[in-house]
Amino acid sequence: MWIPESPRWLVTHGHGDRAEVAVAGIEERVRAHGHLLPPIVGARVRLRARANTPIVEVVVVLFRTFRARTLVGLSLMTAQAFFYNAIFFTYALILTNFYGVPSAHVGWYILPFALGNVLGPILLGRLFDTVGRKTMIASTYALSGLLLAVTASLFSRDLLTAQTLTIAWMIVFFFASAAASSAYLTVSEIFPLEIRALAIAFFYAIGTGIGGHRRAGCARYADQYRLAGERRYRLSHRRHLDDWGRFGRSMLRRGCRTPTAGISGAAAGPGRVTAKVA
Repeated sequence: MWIPESPRWLVTHGHGDRAEVAVAGIEERVRAHGHLLPPIVGARVRLRARANTPIVEVVVVLFRTFRARTLVGLSLMTAQAFFYNAIFFTYALILTNFYGVPSAHVGWYILPFALGNVLGPILLGRLFDTVGRKTMIASTYALSGLLLAVTASLFSRDLLTAQTLTIAWMIVFFFASAAASSAYLTVSEIFPLEIRALAIAFFYAIGTGIGGHRRAGCARYADQYRLAGERRYRLSHRRHLDDWGRFGRSMLRRGCRTPTAGISGAAAGPGRVTAKVA
């Protein structure tokens, strides 16, 4: 009721009378604002109306007729699923597992993250029509990837806190949200009207599947990296205590006291002999 149906969709689905009414209403509103419509010129176009498009024709259009467009759409949807969805859906886990943020406080970190997502399309959306869609799609994807790579490098070196990571991702997804939105619009506009809905469904399902699968592999690598770091820390700490133990035993065998001046009993470790230097 609130959103009028597309006259082109009505014509292709056998509702020619409703399409005429819709077009007449549009023309009447244009004339009411004082505009004159020129007469229609050109040859007639014959359309074949049908209730739905066979899946076989959809496959032919996607993988033979418009193969390059299919590759572009699949690349855009896979990238946004891998980076945008994966990071947004695992943000709470990163805060709780890596930074020890209580689960009850995660929402406060989501708020600035969501703010960046909202401001991106609002402030950058008009540039897609003024600067150009190709330029803006390429630039938003490139900037998102570059900033995300910098953030990942800082994160892997433990140079970010929960607050600075939130700020970094807020900046990243200021551009990434506009890029992800453009992926859906691009897929919906580069294919014929009859198969646009199926094209969006296809690219979303396949792209999300590919992006989610690759993200899961990266998550396993990140967990292995974290566990390896914890093992290295435990081994280093154990070697440190063993060195102190060997040193203390050697001093006791020589009849000397363990030189732990300036070291507290807790730092010397449990079971260590702590005494002043003679």
